[in-house]
Amino acid sequence: MFDKIVLATDLSTDWDHVIGCAEDLRALGATQAVLTHVLVTRGLVGAGDVPESEARPKLKEQRGQLELQGFEVTFPWWSWAF
Repeated sequence: MFDKIVLATDLSTDWDHVIGCAEDLRALGATQAVLTHVLVTRGLVGAGDVPESEARPKLKEQRGQLELQGFEVTFPWWSWAF
């Protein structure tokens, strides 16, 4: 059906669950995952920017989970390089 999916993580534990279920999308033909980090918008209650020093290890962890499920993982050109 499709071979590439985009996952826009906010690095929360909820997204860990989404990443954990990504393997189900392989049944639809997905083999590649574009992983990107979305920043919370200012003005929202409890919103804050996640410093790069905190975001980078979490993105690497989520990338590793996707790779274990058999995905080829890429990052948008504007994301941090890994």
